[in-house]
Amino acid sequence: MRAPSQRTETQYNEREQNRGRICKYVLRGECNYGDTCRYKHKIEECLYFKEGKCSFGEDCINIHRANRQAVQNRPAQKEEKSDNQNVGFIMKQFADHQQQFMKQFADQQQKIVDQIQRLR
Repeated sequence: MRAPSQRTETQYNEREQNRGRICKYVLRGECNYGDTCRYKHKIEECLYFKEGKCSFGEDCINIHRANRQAVQNRPAQKEEKSDNQNVGFIMKQFADHQQQFMKQFADQQQKIVDQIQRLR
């Protein structure tokens, strides 16, 4: 059995390694761990999108906020949604984009491995 200090350090390192991943439970509003959760709870706004330079487009794992002009020019929705419904929709879209990004990343990584193996 490990000493308590080692166990705590290991748990801390594991939590920090997973901080880049979004908590699947917070996406559903069901995470009971709060600040002690080993996964990320906050979705960052894409700084590249703000500058008009995000190369991931719809596959970006960060939030792309529309500018006010575009939002004002958009036709009014028939039914107003509550903030909780809007947040849930955004979180679901984020999770979908994150999965697409990870799949693309894995595909690209496999192509590189295949090319290296052909060179050997």
